[in-house]
Amino acid sequence: MAHDLGAVTEGLRGFLVEGAGRRRGPDEIVDHLWGLMAGGLFYVTMEYLPEARHNAPFRERLLPVVQEFHAALDALWLSVSDAHGLDPLEARVTLNATLCLMRGMVAQSVLRPDEDYFASMLDHWKAHLLALFAAPSGPRAALDRRPASPPMS
Repeated sequence: MAHDLGAVTEGLRGFLVEGAGRRRGPDEIVDHLWGLMAGGLFYVTMEYLPEARHNAPFRERLLPVVQEFHAALDALWLSVSDAHGLDPLEARVTLNATLCLMRGMVAQSVLRPDEDYFASMLDHWKAHLLALFAAPSGPRAALDRRPASPPMS
């Protein structure tokens, strides 16, 4: 597991270096991350999570490797947020929301192998991210400008 996740982490770092000096949009990052997650990474993760949940020594051995992976993810997403002038904290929240969406989609794909279904969700999410990134003051300002929800009856 450490070897496999280490290779993915190095791939993320390579993707970051390859894009240096370019203004990447969140859609490009979403496509790359979806390729990783749906391409096998999260399927493997689903296999070891139950063991990590109940086996403290196993979990402790995995934590440093997982932390390196998450540091590479943060660096990738922050490169996008920097290019778009977004707050780094907002960028991290947005990254984590993106990954949580993808994890749920990959888990669902085990019993619903429907590429069009997942592509439509990714397109929806990418459009949402583009709107957030285009907001003059970033994602938080865009969320603050949403219409109020009607009162519950």
